[in-house]
Amino acid sequence: MAGWIGYPAIGGELAAVRPRLIALVEPLALLDQLIVTLVTAHFLGGVSTYPDGSEWPNPFIGAPDEVRALAEEVQPDFVRVLRELATSIETAGVPLDPADPSVHLVLSQLAILRVDLDRPAAEIIGGLNIWSPGFVNREAAVRGHQATWSSRHGRDVDFQRDLDASAEAVAARLGPPPIRPPYAGGHKRRRPTHEPMQEARRSALAKVLLTFPDTNAGELRRTWDAGPGAPGGLLRTKLGLLPHDRPPADTTLRRDLRDIG
Repeated sequence: MAGWIGYPAIGGELAAVRPRLIALVEPLALLDQLIVTLVTAHFLGGVSTYPDGSEWPNPFIGAPDEVRALAEEVQPDFVRVLRELATSIETAGVPLDPADPSVHLVLSQLAILRVDLDRPAAEIIGGLNIWSPGFVNREAAVRGHQATWSSRHGRDVDFQRDLDASAEAVAARLGPPPIRPPYAGGHKRRRPTHEPMQEARRSALAKVLLTFPDTNAGELRRTWDAGPGAPGGLLRTKLGLLPHDRPPADTTLRRDLRDIG
């Protein structure tokens, strides 16, 4: 917003559209900035989420039926005027994204609340309720999915990473429990406590160590196809295997030697 709020063209475009916007929402009695923000956000189909997980309230919950019916009637025209306003401002040479709902939320406040655009940009921005240029699809999150949308404003790798993390958090809060991977607890498959042939291999290895107490995994594999006069060949013959049979893996032999002690 700091990149476009200071353009002179904005004031003229706002002045041209302001009467239409105010006429549309006048029956809804938008008397202050909070209600302008909440109604506009509702009409745009969005809310903000606070750190505790609570969200901006729907301003029409508990309202009389005639007010809710009026809001449904006003919504499409109100949103269309905001989009047309954003497009007109961009056409006038202002670098904003006319499809960005965060721009629409700002423009509604600038128009309806008659914000003084002659003030310093930092003061104007500091006094407005502003959305970030990225959104999490709430309906998708309720189903446990992650779906995001981001504007052309401020989009970079860091922003997208944070937006994805937010979407994951919203889905975890609103959606069903995740479907875990095949293994219990979603963790990597644990090695069986008792592998096939482990007992026989370790028994044979213990006998090899009586003859070659200083042997190691590398030597066992290196002399695997030798005769029983070598540590590897002796282990192979005690296991009843042939020279062309593959020796145990280096990590397996290291673990066996360590566990045998």
